[in-house]
Formats: sequence, C-alpha cells, structure tokens
Amino acid sequence: MTLLVPLVIFASAQSTVTVTIPPSPMPKALKILSQATGKNLTAAATFSEEVVLARLENAPVDLTLSHLAEVFCAKWQSQPNGSLQLVRDPVALRSFEAEESAKATNTLIGSLSYLEKRLAQQPPIA
Repeated sequence: MTLLVPLVIFASAQSTVTVTIPPSPMPKALKILSQATGKNLTAAATFSEEVVLARLENAPVDLTLSHLAEVFCAKWQSQPNGSLQLVRDPVALRSFEAEESAKATNTLIGSLSYLEKRLAQQPPIA
C-alpha cells in the first residue's frame, strides 16, 4: 500500500524541527527527518514502499513523530542501539480497519435504502 501523507504542523514550545521532505520513500524521509532532529529514526521493512511528504515549521519533534506513527497505524520502538524504529501497531491497525469497515457498511446501507426508494417509485411491470 502506498500512501502519501502530508504533514503540516505549526507550533512552538519544547524541541522543534523545521524541515521540508519532498515525496520520498519512508527510509529516505526518515533519514532527512533524522538529520533535522538529531534522532536516529528507522522504519521496519514493511514501510519501505510507503511515501511521506512533509513541510514542518517549528513543529514539536514529539508531536511530529506521534503524528507520523498515527497515520501509518504504527508506533515507535526504542532499539538497543538507541535508535527509534517505526513498527506496525496491530491495535491501531485493527481500530483503523474497524472504522473503515463501519464507514463502508453505512455507505452500503445508505445506497440500498436509496435504491429501495427509487424502485418503489417505479410503475409496476404488467
């Protein structure tokens, strides 16, 4: 699955980052973000095809990392070498899938209801 994720965060306080990441595969985007934040950021292989783009101006680093994890149904795990690795979060993924399933179900029910009304308006076939 390829997902373009625009990140536009404006804020101040704590540790902040200002960086522009053109549409890039996740590993390259995290390399750029690592250089900008001074943190060693990596991603699990499952994210290698994901695309990220971002324009951050004085964005809190913690909020930026949290948002990135959220949109990819992931979480950050500390590694023994001190780096942070983005890994899938099964709980977030199930929650996202349940939301999407509920939306699809509601859309289908609405469509069937509309179709039922329209068919009821048709004259009977003789």
